[in-house]
Amino acid sequence: MYKPKRVLIYRGVKNSPYTIQIVDSIKKLDENIPIEYVDSRRPDLPDYMDAADRFHYMKETLVLSDRTSSFIETFASPGQIVENLGTMVKSLFHCSANCHYCYLQRTALRQQWQRIYVNLDELGKQMKSELVINRINRVILKAFENYKGEQLLKIPSGFKEYTDSIRSDLLKQENLTDAYAIKHLKIILADALLYLNKDLDRDILTEIKNNVRHTYKLIRQTPLEFNVGEYSDILGIEHIAGHLDYFMNLVQKNKDFRIKFSTKFTNIDSLLKYPGDDRVKITMDLSTLRMIDEYEKGTSPLKERLEAIREIQNTGGYIINVRLEPMFCFQGDEKEYTDLIDKTFQVVDIKKINKITLGLSDIPNP
Repeated sequence: MYKPKRVLIYRGVKNSPYTIQIVDSIKKLDENIPIEYVDSRRPDLPDYMDAADRFHYMKETLVLSDRTSSFIETFASPGQIVENLGTMVKSLFHCSANCHYCYLQRTALRQQWQRIYVNLDELGKQMKSELVINRINRVILKAFENYKGEQLLKIPSGFKEYTDSIRSDLLKQENLTDAYAIKHLKIILADALLYLNKDLDRDILTEIKNNVRHTYKLIRQTPLEFNVGEYSDILGIEHIAGHLDYFMNLVQKNKDFRIKFSTKFTNIDSLLKYPGDDRVKITMDLSTLRMIDEYEKGTSPLKERLEAIREIQNTGGYIINVRLEPMFCFQGDEKEYTDLIDKTFQVVDIKKINKITLGLSDIPNP
């Protein structure tokens, strides 16, 4: 279980109820963990440290602050992986684990602290608004597909930036409704297509605008899933932050809310406090014993991950995925992965797994 060596708290959130709750959790974990109040949301690192020292210092530190920009963003979908439109919630940033291959490790070198945002009431408001904002963004994406005459395998260049700007503007609205969204779409659709395509066929645009209401109603039938675990493994510090508990509570209060996250940890107490109602999707990452020991330091052991899946299955009401990614190619890999699959079948009810994902990679550099 992760235990920070120090906690830095931005003075502006010192009296936040969520800050007080987190400090109480830290004191219960270890009352000797030093807590310092700082005047910046982005504290400076000691001048004497080199890159390696900075990395380890930030991994050992938790920073508590408020978030001043949007909690929610459109996923950039980098690389060549086929991905649907993703909507990410950034309530935490960075991760307590030290997986060698994870892209978050590189962000630490840019002084990206392991951060807990505590203005969760604002986050809840933004998630409610996002139900409508996301429909607007999906209509724009569908309109662009219709304009191009093809189905896109990933979001087009510029789409993230444009939709993030739309989100920033619409979050200023007090009460977003579907009627407002349809009216707003007819106003901005031409600009959106011009931004994404650099030219505009007026006849095609007119046809698309005439179908906006119908397209919006179809898209409204497809629920939005908030990814609450892209920029951190939410279970890694759940015993301190309590953010999954917060999200699960929101899911219970709002039947339109769905959340998903991937994890290599097994702190599932907050999860199982609430009925999943098939609106919570958990992807458990599995690796061989060697890979976990050598390249996924700080994560839960394989045995505990499998037992967590079984416990979630026995509770029921959750959508469970299993992911073997990255799978590494090395001498003896066939036996290790065969053993992994055998162990999984011995513990987990495969019939209750929604999806299994496999992905190959080269051995990472330590």
